Amino acid sequence: MRCCIVIAIVCLITIGCGKPSSSSGGVSPEQENQMISRLQDAHQLKGKADTGAIENAIRNFAQAEGRFPSSLEDLVAKQLLEKIPDPPAGMKFVYQPIPNVSVLLTFAIL
Repeated sequence: MRCCIVIAIVCLITIGCGKPSSSSGGVSPEQENQMISRLQDAHQLKGKADTGAIENAIRNFAQAEGRFPSSLEDLVAKQLLEKIPDPPAGMKFVYQPIPNVSVLLTFAIL
């Protein structure tokens, strides 16, 4: 959650530091495209951070329990994650423990 807030603040600060618009009618199409691009970048960074946190929690679970979790909910039950992060928009996390594979976490398009 903190990561998401920090990314949002950085994005807003970066947007706010641009040159003022010469028109009094708001944001130019170029500025709008830049804002959308920065927002998409922030979402991708958050998704990567969340995936990394889940993968680390899976590894920690396996090390402590001697097995992989049956589901991502096991990570919350063992307090390795506060909650399962929301996946990137339009996707879901798919976790399937496979013997002899360290970690396999994928995204599925909804």
